[in-house]
Amino acid sequence: MVDRPRVLHVYKDFWPPFVGGVEKTIHLMCRATSDEFAPTVLVSNRRGRDERETVNGIPVVKAATFGRWLSAPLTPRLAAWIRRLPTDLIHVHLPNPTAEISVLWARPPAPVVVTWHSDIVRQAWALRVYQRWHYRFLERAARIMPTSPDYARTSAHLQRFASKCVCVPLAVDVRACELSESERTECERLRAGKKRPVVAFVGRLRYYKGLQFLIEAMRQVEAEAWIIGDGPEGPALRKQARDAGLAERVLFLGALDDSAVRIRLHAADVYCLPAHLRAEAFGLSQVEAMACGLPAVSTAVGGVAFVNRDNESGLIVPPGDAGALAKALNRVLADGELRSRLSQGARRRAREEFDLPRLGERLKAVYRDVLGAQ
Repeated sequence: MVDRPRVLHVYKDFWPPFVGGVEKTIHLMCRATSDEFAPTVLVSNRRGRDERETVNGIPVVKAATFGRWLSAPLTPRLAAWIRRLPTDLIHVHLPNPTAEISVLWARPPAPVVVTWHSDIVRQAWALRVYQRWHYRFLERAARIMPTSPDYARTSAHLQRFASKCVCVPLAVDVRACELSESERTECERLRAGKKRPVVAFVGRLRYYKGLQFLIEAMRQVEAEAWIIGDGPEGPALRKQARDAGLAERVLFLGALDDSAVRIRLHAADVYCLPAHLRAEAFGLSQVEAMACGLPAVSTAVGGVAFVNRDNESGLIVPPGDAGALAKALNRVLADGELRSRLSQGARRRAREEFDLPRLGERLKAVYRDVLGAQ
């Protein structure tokens, strides 16, 4: 017998094993609301059969999928699973045209809420064909949750549905960003071995992250860059660093486990998120860095500047401007008093605004509101 309202999260993938901001966020949302709501996750499988499993106590259903087109999974049975799984509330994570069409096709009686992780950016041309169905789905939704007021204000699609929008910022588990005793020892070893100050970046090496501008900026910054993560832009970025004569100072460390990432962040001096396109709507990685006490240098794109407040938790520069990026990094690295103040502000902002309990409070309030209106 279910003693809590049942919430069905619908997206493409789930963490673990898939490492990404949306996948991790869904996992954290399930954790943050499970005291009051019973979560299940429905995703598109990476193989042509249905599978069910439990991941960290969360039921996960993987619907048979037959490839992907323009990043959208081809999952014809998703609508059937939406009809089949008992649920009181459906929580869809966008962008994901497959989920939108499947909800429209399934016509479930449960109300629908949406987390708007970002606009469709790279495939915007395809949206012109798909837009009719996109808007029909958003009309069906009871609430749309952009992750920042900045993104809600600057998205043409969200402006059309402004009356439904309730901002619910993303979060990290701030306590999990603290070092264990053994990690602290390794961190001190790394710090002692540093020859230069360190600029850190963590994330998938994707087209919208703007890492080409960070590499260009490093020509003017007497520091070392630790680029943590892998992804499709990796080969081109490594070539850019080699061609610029920066191979010894721009280090590509690959994908590291959570413990190794924590250690590197605590050993670094400043964090950089150089994203230049709206596909970077929030910057969850910079929240993790801020929780580790790193001041952030990031860009005024999407909702990134909502997370990192200029001159409070870090510095904000225009997107796509390597010169401005270099100037800001040099300013933070050269001024110990500024760096200390921004470090304190970064920790405080992560703890007060983007910690897991805050996400749970905000999300449960939306769930209660929608279910209470039924």
